[in-house]
Amino acid sequence: APHNSAKDTAARLGVKNVVFVDTTINNTRVSEIYNTFDVHCHSNNIGETFGNSIAEAMIHGRPTVSHRGLAQHWCQAHKSLFGDMTKYYVEENSPSSIVPHYAMLMSELRDNPETYATTAQYAFTRANALYRADVVTNQYVAFYAEILGIVPRW
Repeated sequence: APHNSAKDTAARLGVKNVVFVDTTINNTRVSEIYNTFDVHCHSNNIGETFGNSIAEAMIHGRPTVSHRGLAQHWCQAHKSLFGDMTKYYVEENSPSSIVPHYAMLMSELRDNPETYATTAQYAFTRANALYRADVVTNQYVAFYAEILGIVPRW
């Protein structure tokens, strides 16, 4: 579900090989989409540094290159989400420094099959341990049970 600014940027930069996909919550369709590319290039200038798209990409074993949005400040929490993948997080804020850094990281993943395979496996393993729907749902249930002082029945 691309933001209009992403479409505007692609048009302004003359990017020809970009595909914007319509919003969907169908799990089969989401998997079809993530299985069509090798690296997830995440760009969001409003400050979302770890949203559904990154978790979904990681669940599908796709390394993600992301950056700090214009409203986002670096925080240690991001490292706990990305773990060993923080080298694929671009800290720069200006487009003149973000674009070359993105290009360098994307090229590294393209040109080094071993690096790509290691990063993809790490993303898959980490995401499936932490971000699967059942794992997150159980964390919510446990949290609400704790604050309400009840014992979950499962």
